Amino acid sequence: MSDTDTVSDHIVRILLDWGVDTVFGLPGDGINGLVEAFRKASGQIRYVHFRHEETGALAACAYAKFTGRLGVCF
Repeated sequence: MSDTDTVSDHIVRILLDWGVDTVFGLPGDGINGLVEAFRKASGQIRYVHFRHEETGALAACAYAKFTGRLGVCF
């Protein structure tokens, strides 16, 4: 942790602690900080971009079902 860590950096760290290695999502103005935190952790967590919220949620569900890991979307 550093003095310049953001809430988004902490969220990504928690996801990594939970064993999350892939997240699915749609970037936007309200969550650009989270997208930046995923970019900074790109060697540890993979971000998969989607153009529609429902498709990202479906991908996260399918990922969880077929891998047995947590499926995360935003």
